[in-house]
Amino acid sequence: PAPREPAAVPAWTGAPHAPLDVLVVDDNTDAAQTLALLLQALGHHARTFGDGASALREVAGGAPPDIALLD
Repeated sequence: PAPREPAAVPAWTGAPHAPLDVLVVDDNTDAAQTLALLLQALGHHARTFGDGASALREVAGGAPPDIALLD
């Protein structure tokens, strides 16, 4: 039998849903800011924090994020 053609991969068109509110926590400021810039370029809202305590204070004082990325 002839070899099968690989399945076509659909083109990625960006965020598949509404923008997310993302909390980025990393003690490496450059890494946190770079990730935040990438998330913003993809249409999301990103807030960065250098430690967990400041991120928790932020969350306790307002609406929780849709997702938190912690290092």
